[in-house]
Amino acid sequence: MLRASATAIVDAMLVDTPPASIQDYEIVRAATPAQIAALDRDSRRLVESARLTTFSRFGHVSDAKAAAERLETDLRLAANGPLTARSAIPVLSALAEAYLAAGNPSESLRHSSALAQLDLSAEPKWRYRTLGLLAAAAALNGDHNEAEAALAGMTALIAEQGWDPDCADYMGGVAEGILALMSMDAERASRVARRLRVLSRLEPITVSLADVMESLSWALNGDPYTAMAIATRVAQGISLPNGPRLVTQYSRLLQAFILLRMGEPLRTLSVLEGMEAGEFHLICPGSLRAVAHITVGDYRAALRDTGDCVKRRLEHNLWLLPLVLLCRAIAHVRLGNTLAGLREAAAAAAYGRRADLSVMFSFLPGNEVAELLDAIDATMPDVVDTAQLRLTLARSGGAQSPYGSFPRLSEREKVVAHYLRTELSFPSIAQELFVSPSTVKSQALAVYRKLGVDGRDEAVAALEAAGFYET
Repeated sequence: MLRASATAIVDAMLVDTPPASIQDYEIVRAATPAQIAALDRDSRRLVESARLTTFSRFGHVSDAKAAAERLETDLRLAANGPLTARSAIPVLSALAEAYLAAGNPSESLRHSSALAQLDLSAEPKWRYRTLGLLAAAAALNGDHNEAEAALAGMTALIAEQGWDPDCADYMGGVAEGILALMSMDAERASRVARRLRVLSRLEPITVSLADVMESLSWALNGDPYTAMAIATRVAQGISLPNGPRLVTQYSRLLQAFILLRMGEPLRTLSVLEGMEAGEFHLICPGSLRAVAHITVGDYRAALRDTGDCVKRRLEHNLWLLPLVLLCRAIAHVRLGNTLAGLREAAAAAAYGRRADLSVMFSFLPGNEVAELLDAIDATMPDVVDTAQLRLTLARSGGAQSPYGSFPRLSEREKVVAHYLRTELSFPSIAQELFVSPSTVKSQALAVYRKLGVDGRDEAVAALEAAGFYET
């Protein structure tokens, strides 16, 4: 029974294959060391592969790590011994997916590549699965051309085998989702969501990923409220309790992305509060925190929240690294560290050759990027091609959100804005701050002007709507 359940789980990864049952997952998850040890070598590998897939997809992080270590040890021991292609396939497949879920696309790419080197000529469904893993690992690692090539291979294989053109692969869906976000391609996001909805009828584990793609589609099509509601449903585990951790984390980044496009950087910081980047910054909240800080003029915070990203530059997720470096470049220049800022800008341009910088620019306030480019022209015009970057900036439109933006308040204006919510009069606020009432009134009027309101009550309402008091 244990081997049969493991076979059902492993086969369920393949296109046009019946899904495994909840009972299958429970049998494999609950298998004891004694039960596994009683099996022959190939059966043990199959069961351990199924267990790793189960742990990875249902968010059991520590169990997944232990299972991955056992399989890695088995691969090393088998390097000079008997490891048939047939027994290696599920092992490499499970490891490739598990490393993605753990936030390590480089290791996933290594195992996916090893899987691709096996003789899969008689295994078209495994070839399709392998291409999906390669696409996801490459996309999450920032290698978009490699990801597109693998996805093109999947399309060609569908035609070659005469499969339903709307068939989908879970890992291929992850890859297309990342590419849809990085190219701001609403049509692609919508198409992936539709295909994953079909797949979810057979494989419920894909429900949350389908929701994330639908949320992205709504966000890019100008309906941030529907998009936010769906992303929140995934982040809170309503779509799929104990669903894939990677998708849940991605949904939180999507919430932040939507809020930034709505011009609500303070709510963005609230959504990302407490979210960790993980060892390899596959999901990097620091990048979007930095954008939010840049938007409200808190440049030191932008540097603080990206400090670990810089330390891990060589390991960092490549599709978010240019955004990190751009934020740091802007912050350094604004704080007077011009040379440091220009070095970061040059690095961002170099890394950006592998990604579309217009997407990165679309996150940031256009005036901040423009001033950074002016600083480059004035100091190091031969280091960075600013003419091309200005064209890219114009194409992106900067972060000129169709939903409005939160104004930049000075530090003193922020303090006064907090007091506006109290019942204290201006003279009483002045006493609290040890300044004159006229100073408080002047700063309050500046807040009103920046918010585009006429009085205190309207200012408080606008600040509440922007999430100012939540931070």
